[in-house]
Amino acid sequence: MMSKEMEKVLSCVEFCNGVNGGLDKVILRGSSVQVYLYGGQVTSWKNELGEELLFLSSKATFNPPKAIRGGIPICFPQFSNHGPLESHGFTRNRL
Repeated sequence: MMSKEMEKVLSCVEFCNGVNGGLDKVILRGSSVQVYLYGGQVTSWKNELGEELLFLSSKATFNPPKAIRGGIPICFPQFSNHGPLESHGFTRNRL
């Protein structure tokens, strides 16, 4: 049996498909946050009034193998081409 606290937390979490029914993402309710599982990319963060607080380029593509343009990469970001890792980090274009 699930506790009331766990039911409340789960009611604030939604797993769904993103743009064009494509990549999976997670939406956290209250303040609203969208996180794509592809690249661990935060693509939206809205306050309690529904105001968007993040920039996401209108040129952003949601088609692997390209990384999502804009937002916040939360998994191993690397913003230079120095060293052995791929540009922008190796998880930006992985599930």
